[in-house]
Order: sequence, then C-alpha cells, then structure tokens
Amino acid sequence: QTCALPIPASPEQSRFLCARLQAALSGRLLRTAPEIPLLDKMAREAQERLVLEQVVAEMQANLRDIEQVLDAYFRDPTERRELQGITPKVHQLTGAMSMLGENAARDALAGIEAALERFAQAAEVPAQAEFEAVAQVLSALGFHVAALARGEASDFAAVLQPRRSAPQAAPETLT
Repeated sequence: QTCALPIPASPEQSRFLCARLQAALSGRLLRTAPEIPLLDKMAREAQERLVLEQVVAEMQANLRDIEQVLDAYFRDPTERRELQGITPKVHQLTGAMSMLGENAARDALAGIEAALERFAQAAEVPAQAEFEAVAQVLSALGFHVAALARGEASDFAAVLQPRRSAPQAAPETLT
C-alpha cells in the first residue's frame, strides 16, 4: 500500500507521516506522538492566522466605534463628551498597528489622536478641512485593515493617497 501526501513535504517528513497514518490504520499508533516538524509548522501558522483574524476583527470594531462617535461629533461639534471615550480605542489600534509593523498606519493614528485632543479642547468649531482629513485617514485605515483581514499585502501610504490615474471629468460633465 502506498501513501501519498497532498502537501509538499521533504521525503523524510513524507515517510514519517505515511508511517504514522499506516500505524493509525492498523491500530498501532502510540498515544504520545514524537515531534512532527511539518505539522508543528502548520499548527503554528494556523494559530498565527487565527490571532491575526482576532486582532483584525477587534481593529474593525474599534474603527466602527471611532467613526460612529466622530460622525456624531462632525454633525454637532458642540457635543464633545464622547470624544474622550474613543481615545482608548485609538490607543488599541495604534498598538495593533505597531505590533503588525504597520508604521505608516500607526503614525496616522497618532495624528488622529492629536486631532481628537484638539477637537475636545477647541474653543471654536474646528475647520471642515480638519474633519475631512480625519475622515480620509479613518477611511484609508478601514480599507487597509480590510486588506489585512483578507491576508493581502497593503501599503497604507498608497491607500491614503487618492488615486490619480483615473482621468478627471470636466466640471460641466459632472452635472
């Protein structure tokens, strides 16, 4: 009887796994298994994917909460109470981005945090341009985190920049 593995492995790993499978089929498999390097690696990678999925889900939830509070604030800038409540969520996002080595996203979040402090302490309503800049960064973070969730490589700086490759329509054609 032959044993073929559907995963690429070294000949040594293939022989070892085939012998273990044959022992299991014949009832001779020991309860304590020796180390299986390929399976250890696969288990570690699966664990890393699960952790990343959990981190990304938490990041997405934090982004939703932050966007919700800021949306309410942008509609009525006199309502500043909730702004301080989202600071810990921004800190969590910053820490997650740092842990993932996403330095550009981490730095952008530092800018969001500084803007939140200005918004919370402003004597006057901040300029619309400040609101738009914060919204643009949060939107880019959303796209970036979604790409991370799909396991795709994402360049935050590129996501942050508006695409300029599409031809611009003449103003009269937009109406």
